Amino acid sequence: MVVDSVPLAEAAVRECLAAWFDQYNLAIFRYLVRLIGDEEQAADLLQETFTKALVALRTQALPNNPYAWLCRIAGNLVIDMLRRKRRWSWLPFQTSTPSHEHAIATAQDVRDCLVRLNQREAELLVMVHCVGLSPSEIAELLSENVSTVRVRLHRARHRFRDLYTGESEL
Repeated sequence: MVVDSVPLAEAAVRECLAAWFDQYNLAIFRYLVRLIGDEEQAADLLQETFTKALVALRTQALPNNPYAWLCRIAGNLVIDMLRRKRRWSWLPFQTSTPSHEHAIATAQDVRDCLVRLNQREAELLVMVHCVGLSPSEIAELLSENVSTVRVRLHRARHRFRDLYTGESEL
């Protein structure tokens, strides 16, 4: 990731981080909830994300894409938390109307397909379709080439479609 070469003063760091919090906290919170399925843990990880960002900005300059940078910090915190628990599981998408059986069945089908994909494919699909990141933002986030991300996204969508329609047993 390319950053400016001069770290900011403490007051400027806090001001910048406050602006980023106002702008990105809801999107990052949703990303965390989608990854771990628990709003309380997601809120804790959101707070830890901005704490780590504050510490990092004291020694480095502003990133070119703060949203992608913050998502990467949040994603790394989720991975660390799950490693501590010695498990990795993708939880179902939250439905806005859980009383509808069809919506619940669809969410379960999606979850089942995501679980059957490998971790990197499932994470890529969540970043694009739930968080709303573009392939270029994901490429910057993962320190990969944009074309590589697009190819991986295409393959992940193809595998997901095959699993969802029952054409593959992966």
